[in-house]
Amino acid sequence: GASSVVAVDIDENSVKNAQENAAANGVTIDVRLGANVPQGTYSLIMANIHRNILLAQMADYARTLNIGGELWLSGFYEADCPTLIAAATAQGLQHTATRQNGEWRMLTFAKR
Repeated sequence: GASSVVAVDIDENSVKNAQENAAANGVTIDVRLGANVPQGTYSLIMANIHRNILLAQMADYARTLNIGGELWLSGFYEADCPTLIAAATAQGLQHTATRQNGEWRMLTFAKR
């Protein structure tokens, strides 16, 4: 139901695969090769990357997230959660949930 989607990956094969999957499903996705948060503003940002990159990009997530938007972070362990929550909170984001799948964790935040 999104009006537009921008996807970014550092792996060229992942970009190609995302483009092929979008075409096979009849949807349009702007898939880009890169490592940075794209310019623009977003209602939902999902990042599945390890802790150090999430921390390095936290200010960019907060800056590009719309008021009322959500940030979903995954790809890290329980021990990383306090550090990520503190970094997001320092950027004005509100922690709304923690989810787990085995050893992996996912944090969600809202920008109020």
